[in-house]
Amino acid sequence: AHTLLTASLDTLPDPFLMAEMARAVDRLRLARQRPDSVLVYGDYDVDGMTAAACVTELCRSLGLDTRTEVQPRRGGAHGLSRDAVDRAHAEGRTLLFTADCGMSNDDEIAHATSLGIDVIIIDHHQQAAQRPPALAVLNPARPECGYPFKPLCAAGVAFTFVRAATEALGGPRPLDLYLDLVALGTVADAVPLIGDNRVLVRDGLVALGRR
Repeated sequence: AHTLLTASLDTLPDPFLMAEMARAVDRLRLARQRPDSVLVYGDYDVDGMTAAACVTELCRSLGLDTRTEVQPRRGGAHGLSRDAVDRAHAEGRTLLFTADCGMSNDDEIAHATSLGIDVIIIDHHQQAAQRPPALAVLNPARPECGYPFKPLCAAGVAFTFVRAATEALGGPRPLDLYLDLVALGTVADAVPLIGDNRVLVRDGLVALGRR
């Protein structure tokens, strides 16, 4: 009962327990050094859009030229599209994040890699038979992922990435400025309001009240 009532951002698990988190943060560090241009590609639902917004705000706070694209609600296959990859390549973008999609887009990710675009997946859907061919796959639902809280939505996974990147790279944007987006995505995706999710929604409601 004490943990339920008093848990805070400080009590959330170490974000680097998530499989391949260090690899994703290292790639973001390299993007900042070069610097790279970034595309963030999100699913069209609230979870996808808020997750994409979190990653976009993180990248922009680090000084990266970042464009966000949301999957069309109608037409085409679900998730990352080949057309979006081609547009990113035409714009000279060399780093692509997926938000709330990507776990079933092996062909599109392989196409991006062939064009010199590194892909980092931020998702919470179940993995198919094999790991997608992305540079890093951030997803607590993966069987090999050691992050202890599993029922995060994509916005929660994105915030875990934000926590890790902020810890490793610094940045001028405080964590609480992401929480309104994370709360919206968490509630809208109807994940259980326990553990990490309860903390993110509770603190996110406070952040929304300050808007």
